Amino acid sequence: MLESLRTPAALDGPIFHHSNDAIVVIDGNQTIVAANPAVEALFGWSADDLIGASLDRLLPLGLGRRHRQHVAHYVKNADGARAMGRRNHVYGRHRTGTVFPAEATIFAFTGSDAGHYGAIVRDLSNRVGCQQHTDENRRRFYALFDLTFQFIALLDPDGIVLEANQAALAFIARPADDVCGRFFTETAWFDGHPDSRDRMQEAMRRAQRGEVIHGRLTHRRWDGEDRVFDFTVRPSYDAQGNLQYLIPEAHDITEIDRTNKALERSEEHLRNAQSIARIGNWIWDIRTNDIQWSPGLYEILGLPQTGRLPSYDVYMACVHPDDRDALEHEVRCSVREGDTFRSDHRIIRPDGTERVLYHLAKVQRDGDGRALVMEGVAQDVTEVRANERTLIEARRQAEALSQAKSQFLSTISHELRTPLNAIIGFSEILTSELFGTLGDPCYREYAENIRLSGKHLLSIIETILDVSRVEQGRIVLCETDTTPRALIASTLSLFGVTEVDDATAEGGSSCSATLAALPDARGEATPPLTVTFTGDALDANMVLDLRLARQMLLNLLSNSRKFSDPGTLIEVIAAYGDQGGVTLTVRDHGPGIPEAKLANVTEPFTQGDTRLARSHEGLGLGLYLVRTFAELHGGRLSLSLPEDGGTQATIWFPPDCLD
Repeated sequence: MLESLRTPAALDGPIFHHSNDAIVVIDGNQTIVAANPAVEALFGWSADDLIGASLDRLLPLGLGRRHRQHVAHYVKNADGARAMGRRNHVYGRHRTGTVFPAEATIFAFTGSDAGHYGAIVRDLSNRVGCQQHTDENRRRFYALFDLTFQFIALLDPDGIVLEANQAALAFIARPADDVCGRFFTETAWFDGHPDSRDRMQEAMRRAQRGEVIHGRLTHRRWDGEDRVFDFTVRPSYDAQGNLQYLIPEAHDITEIDRTNKALERSEEHLRNAQSIARIGNWIWDIRTNDIQWSPGLYEILGLPQTGRLPSYDVYMACVHPDDRDALEHEVRCSVREGDTFRSDHRIIRPDGTERVLYHLAKVQRDGDGRALVMEGVAQDVTEVRANERTLIEARRQAEALSQAKSQFLSTISHELRTPLNAIIGFSEILTSELFGTLGDPCYREYAENIRLSGKHLLSIIETILDVSRVEQGRIVLCETDTTPRALIASTLSLFGVTEVDDATAEGGSSCSATLAALPDARGEATPPLTVTFTGDALDANMVLDLRLARQMLLNLLSNSRKFSDPGTLIEVIAAYGDQGGVTLTVRDHGPGIPEAKLANVTEPFTQGDTRLARSHEGLGLGLYLVRTFAELHGGRLSLSLPEDGGTQATIWFPPDCLD
């Protein structure tokens, strides 16, 4: 077949037109001069679309220059065709932009078309051939691949993404299809940080040469937060020693980085305190090499104040052997050019105990810049360094436990919600006597109790799920247009309110609705509550997540209803804020939150009434969710206790929420 294609007449022959493989012919300028019908199935372009176009149209972006070099090399060293299966696979680019692997046979034309070159191209995308043992190993690999908290990707030698684990995909909130088949540095992981893209490209080039590259990069998470990563790019070779994969790995060290910066600030404060306290101070006359130690330094070193005179050599003899070279280098640098000397190193006392000392000193110089005297202080920071390590480990464990707790709450809540929905559904069937009467009215009453209890439990589970989503950062705002009036009305409908009385008031409009009060302790009906909503911002055009905004108002109204006496008033006020934006205030005339609880009542599982015998139910999550949802909108929740009693809760929405 190949020999029959190498003559010009072959372009009009049946092999060219009926081949299942795509055949493309180019001239010396790499312009496409002929293509058979099969190219459309492979590349998405018809033969007519391609004739006269550059071959770059069929190549992945960025590979045109490399391909031209390969063609030039082939022209210079051509010794016949290069057949499929005898060279590395290549890549083609579909009309949609998708990059796919292919194998190709390259051949040169003879006769009148000398200088033209052809390629028979076959798609490798659907080639499979894994055996059962390989499939099992692959399954185990992916189990480890996806369960790790580290970000891992698998690239081919050219840097095209073959696989990425779930942690990496979740970071950019993209499915695998959005990244696989694309060049690694052109994916969403590098959006917003061209410097990180450049550093990764350089790391990949070095890894292709056999190096293992380690460093730090900054990536932008799907929610816009920049995170710091410790990354490694390493090459992987097959049994013949050929480069098979590039494997980039990354570990989020943002919290560690913040901790390190916090520790640096802590050390700065410690240095200031040491300078003032003069604990274990010393003076070194650099010109004469005379040293004076304070009694405190003798005590730190565990040396008697009688006997050998203090000297540079005596101190160095106390330093841990592994730290001496580094300490001497630091001293020489400070004497030569520095104004400040700082050092952390270990010492070994005469009794064999090992301690960590921190030194801070100033270098005094003459008019010509020569070092004259170094004067400083030393402090035993063994416990401080140990506590810092303990703190870092404790923080890591606390974060892991918090993540595990959130995952547990989410899992158990999902597991409980399914049977609860069944319980509620069947109890509603019993209550409505859908399939016939129950007989004794008590059964219907009991079924109603089951339904109400199920609804109550379901609301608790939904609340726990919201908390879990918040702690795992899984809540994304879905904003839409609304007004405070519409928001209040839709929230009241959740309480069964269907009619709202409107009236015009000075400075805006005023509306009221009747809200059924909760039954008393004996289960008997009580006088209803009146809810009024007023303010100059009732009709302000806002952009909010309706579900979250409604949940915030629902939680506040539920609290007010729960703690208000029957027949009293609940006020909802929508007003333009002093700092711009809109405030939504809910005020009741109940007993109010104890002032001692006010500061912490918005924390999860915290209630104003913590007695076991309290008269109101609840998990203590309502105000926490209100505060969190407000912060997701860029706003805040504030609580106050009016002088005439009750509680006032105000949600401030920033100007960005105004349409």
